[in-house]
Amino acid sequence: MVATLRCALSSVIALLVTVTAVGWWAPPAEAAPVVVSDSTADRSRTFRDRERGNVFSVQFQTTKPNEDRRVHGVIVATLGQIDDDIMLAMVTLKCWGPGQTEPTKDDYNQYENVFSQQRNVLRGESSRMSLRWTYRAVTPGTHHCVVNFYTMRPRPVDGVDPADQKILVDNGSLVSVTSPLPTGTNQVRIPQGGTEFLTADRPAKNFMNRVWQAPAGVDQIAVNGDFMVTSCTYYLADGCEEKDQYRAGGTVKAVLYVKQYNTAGTGYCNVTTDTPDGGANQFISRDRHHQTLRTGVLVPVSTAPDCSRNFRIYVALTWVSGAAIKVHSYSAVSAAIW
Repeated sequence: MVATLRCALSSVIALLVTVTAVGWWAPPAEAAPVVVSDSTADRSRTFRDRERGNVFSVQFQTTKPNEDRRVHGVIVATLGQIDDDIMLAMVTLKCWGPGQTEPTKDDYNQYENVFSQQRNVLRGESSRMSLRWTYRAVTPGTHHCVVNFYTMRPRPVDGVDPADQKILVDNGSLVSVTSPLPTGTNQVRIPQGGTEFLTADRPAKNFMNRVWQAPAGVDQIAVNGDFMVTSCTYYLADGCEEKDQYRAGGTVKAVLYVKQYNTAGTGYCNVTTDTPDGGANQFISRDRHHQTLRTGVLVPVSTAPDCSRNFRIYVALTWVSGAAIKVHSYSAVSAAIW
């Protein structure tokens, strides 16, 4: 759902955004050609509780310092009808270059080299988890990227030993890397440890609100916003409150804003918005618990006399009802020109 408005707005809130400047039509954040990928035909693997492993891997060469590449990782996780009610799945993209070794954890010990997403996979479900990330290859040479999978905290059906729980990483999973993105790309992530909470007392929060300039000659930009949230329906979740632990879930409103400044810099000559599939209001159930909300829109760069080439970009997140919403720092804001 996309709306374009010619007006001056001033509200701000945000999360994981990719901006792509182009001189031709391109789908949001997928315009650069893929140069290397791994999706080995018919490969699948079964993971048991607390089992971890790389499913696919690629390597590529860079010739210049600080080359930016678009990395895409997909895991299709399938849970059987019999074995489990729920299993928590974590998908992580890991990239590293010359003089580095593969990151050993899915946390922020090597913050610039990992990007993750979590999701509860429900009984009988095939869940597609997709990560889009801009990786900066700092040092010229050989770089490696893998898509890693980890499962934990099963909720088994009655009478089943949790140690016997298993989840299938199914066909359709992959990892891919694009060609270098042209100069002008940049990325901002939520600060390490920068998790925030949206509650009835603090319903809205601005994340990574940023200003980005469209280069000369560019007539449209593709903007993506991907952000991970959790409903505070388990008291043990860090920062959640006991009063929410038995709620059915929480609802959050998510809107991606791309606002083109007027020439005076005092307001906006164009405002474009986008919301996740299913609409702005997203209910995160107690069983689902973790959800990555994805937005993306192609935005024209207006050349009207009252328009500058500067844009303010953010995702507005607002608590609506139910349990508090935890906004994770598994997110980033990036601007890519291609």
